Amino acid sequence: MIGLAMALIVSVGFLFAIHDARQSVRDEAQATVSLALQLIEAGFPSEPATSGALPDWLNRLSRLDPIRHLRIDVAGEPGPRLDFPEAQSSATLAVPRWFRWAVTPEPIWVERQFQSSGKPALTLRIEANADDEIREAWTETRGFLCVLLALAGAVYGLVHVIVGRAFRSVDTILEGLETIEKGEFNKRLPGFPLPEFDRISSSFNNMATALGIARNENKALIRHSLAIQEEERRNLARELHDEFGQCLTAIKVMSATLRQPGEAPGSPAGQIMGLCDRLFGVVRAMLRRLRPMVLEDLGLAAALEDLAEQWRTSHPDLRIHLDCAPAVAELSGDLALQLFRSIQECLTNIVKHAHAREVWIDLTQNAAHAINVTVRDDGRGFTANRPGRGFGLSGIRERVAGLGGHLTLDTRPGHGVTVRIVIPRLEAIS
Repeated sequence: MIGLAMALIVSVGFLFAIHDARQSVRDEAQATVSLALQLIEAGFPSEPATSGALPDWLNRLSRLDPIRHLRIDVAGEPGPRLDFPEAQSSATLAVPRWFRWAVTPEPIWVERQFQSSGKPALTLRIEANADDEIREAWTETRGFLCVLLALAGAVYGLVHVIVGRAFRSVDTILEGLETIEKGEFNKRLPGFPLPEFDRISSSFNNMATALGIARNENKALIRHSLAIQEEERRNLARELHDEFGQCLTAIKVMSATLRQPGEAPGSPAGQIMGLCDRLFGVVRAMLRRLRPMVLEDLGLAAALEDLAEQWRTSHPDLRIHLDCAPAVAELSGDLALQLFRSIQECLTNIVKHAHAREVWIDLTQNAAHAINVTVRDDGRGFTANRPGRGFGLSGIRERVAGLGGHLTLDTRPGHGVTVRIVIPRLEAIS
């Protein structure tokens, strides 16, 4: 835009210079014709003494500098015709055709008749020859345009440098906003020379500080909520195991006592014992979901293998591939529990919504001791920005955020879903 503005200014200045040069050439030519006419009228010999007086007078007139830019034709005098040539100019500057065409005025001329006693009337045609004026106008116009171009270039360069230096601050601010978008709230902007940008920097830093504090508070709240949730699950599992399980056992024992020898399996006592066995299976499955005892006793890898086996048993058409690195296999405690719950939720979503045939679960640890978890399926996928109807992914995000990690989702319709979880190095969350 600055370049276009400078080009517009130069174009307007160019048109103004051409218009001024044309006006100047016309005024100069008109003034020369008027001056020549006044000199001729003032000095014409009304009673020439000799027949050569008129030619001598006209020759002297042609040598005067003020009227050199003329062509004077004399008609009516017997003898040879006197034709005043163009003024001889020392200037050898070539004028471009386009400039000559632009500034050359309409022909400027005047005719006068002079009568001497006893002589035929003389007709003088005085016509302006604007070549010298055009050359002078070209010299002035070229100088003006060179100065105008130099000034426009200097202004453009100066504005470009000043605005460029000022807007380097914008790049720094954009980089800061991008880091905030990635969830990195430790970024701080420096001070800027311009007061407007400096206020933006101060507000940005305050915002980043507030977001960092809010994130830490949210992490603490999420971890506290998850801890309460797990505590409630443990209490519920204990109640199911101790109270409900004991009651079922007592009912089954009493049913076996009431059952008569040789009584058919379909008798009421036999039916009660069958119902107790069925409820025992339901309770065991609920206890496994509420409190993974394998995780507490044998570690994360064994718990995940047990979880995969449960899904293989309940869904024989689903193939689950599990790969757990040795550094991750022995994890226990809250970190292992949260990873187990996240993978458990992923498998639940896959079975409910994906209609997948295969699932790949990979757990690795990189050189920086960060844990990488990838759960991928070959299901139908979905649109990533489509608002979700459940809380599965939200729950996983909360668990991952509570561990200080981040979750990414890669999916599109017909190409399955890939969930990637990255948890910081173990020392940071232990």
